[in-house]
Amino acid sequence: AVSIERDIFPRLLPRGIYALPSSAYWLDIGTPEKYLQVHRDLLSGECCEYDPDRPRRETIGHGSHVHLSARLIGPVVVGTNCSVGPGVKLIGPVVIGPGCTLMEGSVISDSVIWPETWVGPRVEVKHSIIADHCHLDADSVIDASVLGCNVTVCGGHHLPPGSRVPAGTTAGTRVL
Repeated sequence: AVSIERDIFPRLLPRGIYALPSSAYWLDIGTPEKYLQVHRDLLSGECCEYDPDRPRRETIGHGSHVHLSARLIGPVVVGTNCSVGPGVKLIGPVVIGPGCTLMEGSVISDSVIWPETWVGPRVEVKHSIIADHCHLDADSVIDASVLGCNVTVCGGHHLPPGSRVPAGTTAGTRVL
């Protein structure tokens, strides 16, 4: 870990630091909130990299299947080789990484889900970041939380807002 403010800038000061005014978009994404904000800004057109006036507000990757009853309320990006099941709602801004499976009746809003994550039936994810290879069991609720890689959220478990679940762990109790 390196801190630009505490490590880099102090070393540059004796050599002289120069600035160049710019109208380019820039955001320090050092917190989960700022990470979500940059996705909101990109998908809303706040940044010049994405054109919000294009005809479609959804982007569906090659090899992905979106069930006809799924509702995508843009802006939404679904990566390659994803499966979006019946009755799923994606309420943008939402980014779904490649290889994800979203089962029936799940609702994802204002969130980023990294690759190869499985979202079970009737799961609700809002204002959250879900890292890759996570498994969200049926009827779980993830609200304003961050999940590391390979996290399992057990069925029916509700993560309280602000939860930070470390990689490789299980949240809730699994019923066998």
